[in-house]
Amino acid sequence: MEAEDLKAELTCPICMDLFREPRRLPCGHVYCRVCLQDMLTRKYLNTRACERVLSCPECRQRYDLTFEAAGVDVFPRDFKLVRLVELCQKSFGRHGDDDGGAEAGADDETAVSALDFHRVGC
Repeated sequence: MEAEDLKAELTCPICMDLFREPRRLPCGHVYCRVCLQDMLTRKYLNTRACERVLSCPECRQRYDLTFEAAGVDVFPRDFKLVRLVELCQKSFGRHGDDDGGAEAGADDETAVSALDFHRVGC
C-alpha cells in the first residue's frame, strides 16, 4: 500500500485532514469529533431549531441528539483509527507527508498491517 493510499484511508471526508478524535456513527462512517460538533452547531445557527439532529454526510442517516447531554460525544471514539493515525504520523511525518525520504521501516509495515486488519474487522 502506498503512503498516499494510507493517508487517504485515514483522512476525514469533512475537513480533509488526518482524523482527530475520530467518532464512529452507528452507520459505520467516521468523522473528526470537531467536524461533527461544527456540523451540529452550524445547523442550529442556521435553523434555530430546538432539536439537535445530525445527518451523516455520506449516507444521510439521521441521529437525534436533542436529549443527549453529551452531544457528539455520545458516538464512540474509534481507538483503532486513533492508533493508525499515530502510526501514519510517526512513519510519514506529522501531517502524513512522505517527504522525509526515509526508507520504509517496521513502523510502515505495522501501519499497513494494522490498516488491513481494521478493514477486515469492519
